[in-house]
Amino acid sequence: MRKILAVIPIRCGSQGVRNKNIRLLNGRPLVAYAIEALKMAKGIDKCIVSTDDIEYSNIAKEWGIEVPFIRPSNLGKGSVRLHQVMKHALDYFDDVGENFDAILSLQATVPLIQTSTINKVIEKFHKEQCQSVATASKIRHEHPYLAKEILDDGSLKDFVKLPNNVHRYPRQVRPDLCYFNGSIFLRDRSLLYNMDESVNCMGSNPRAIFMDDTESINIDEEIDFNIAECIIKNKRV
Repeated sequence: MRKILAVIPIRCGSQGVRNKNIRLLNGRPLVAYAIEALKMAKGIDKCIVSTDDIEYSNIAKEWGIEVPFIRPSNLGKGSVRLHQVMKHALDYFDDVGENFDAILSLQATVPLIQTSTINKVIEKFHKEQCQSVATASKIRHEHPYLAKEILDDGSLKDFVKLPNNVHRYPRQVRPDLCYFNGSIFLRDRSLLYNMDESVNCMGSNPRAIFMDDTESINIDEEIDFNIAECIIKNKRV
């Protein structure tokens, strides 16, 4: 069994919603939901938070997770890629003599994530001996076949040219597609030391675990807080 490091990356400079990672959602900091889901997961050798901010670090520790370092400021910018943050965490533990074979990232912005989903990702990773597993969502309403490119004069042009005898409508004739929703990525460490950003450091044959629409809700804008809070409150009624 490969030894897994699990990381929740949170930074203080979120742009869409100010300080969203520690903002209260139904009375708890947003990051607390990810921490609690991760702490109950099976098959993880160490769970940490990676942050660039002391306040965020203290809040994470209050919820019972280790914060072994404060991430360098150059890794706290919005332009920094997730795999760079994950490699930094692996490098840190390598330097202190604790080595991991793989790294799992869990976003703090998915408060409805289920521990069972984390477990499924880990189980598939080990069972299929693959290089990577990520959570995915099915494309329902924004299928690429429907996408339009906006030209300089304001007119619209089909973004995808369809093959012969293929139709956009009705919905039932379009192929089922999905996308990695970013909630969880589990990668063998080799993918971060031989980076191929053209495949998002996921290797040549990534696997997926599907999440439903509710679990996939990602806190990106103000309305997302309202939706998530409504769902959480209704679950507790």
